[in-house]
Amino acid sequence: MNLDEIDWSAVQGAYGPATSVPTLLHQLASSSPGERSEAIDELWGCLCHQGTVYQASALAVPFLFDAAKAPGLPRTERNLLLALVVHIGLGEDTTWEGYTPWAVVQDCAQAVRGLMPELVGWARDGSLEARTWTLVAAAQHPDAWASLGVDASELMADTDPAVADLVRHAVSGSIPEQSVLDDVLSDADLRDYFEEVVSGLPPHQWARRLVVELAVAERL
Repeated sequence: MNLDEIDWSAVQGAYGPATSVPTLLHQLASSSPGERSEAIDELWGCLCHQGTVYQASALAVPFLFDAAKAPGLPRTERNLLLALVVHIGLGEDTTWEGYTPWAVVQDCAQAVRGLMPELVGWARDGSLEARTWTLVAAAQHPDAWASLGVDASELMADTDPAVADLVRHAVSGSIPEQSVLDDVLSDADLRDYFEEVVSGLPPHQWARRLVVELAVAERL
């Protein structure tokens, strides 16, 4: 569907009807770095405010992804756009409870799952940002990943072995051994995050949460 064919006033963003979203999405193609940067910041606020997603979030996913693939886009901007796409699709790991209906969360997750074949192809072509966020998407959606028949190891040739072990467990939906967790948590920041935020979650959930943090820390 074309961006301008969507009635954005009929769908909700973080601050009510998502009327600002199409303008911001158009700004992603601006020749001005400042205008693009401002648009990215505002889209994060509109579509994934403090980890919560909205009706507009799922609709925006393909347009955000197209913007991320633009030739010559600075790495920082590409990384932020792909991070936004994948965060929109985090499913139960979004802060949805009490904030947004589960059906909206599912629509967002489905929108991101639909991009996974293209993400994998892009990652195989050598894009570091695509490789990173493909692995995060795979950890969040192991069933969709399994259907592609891809070995995660081929996207982690240069990844720290401990991190690679955690990711392999996460994308297969299996529970990491304690030794794998101990190796990853040798990083003080990750250890603090684990102890303060995710240690009380079921193992499969904290594993994929750690994969997100590893991506944010540029360790994938």
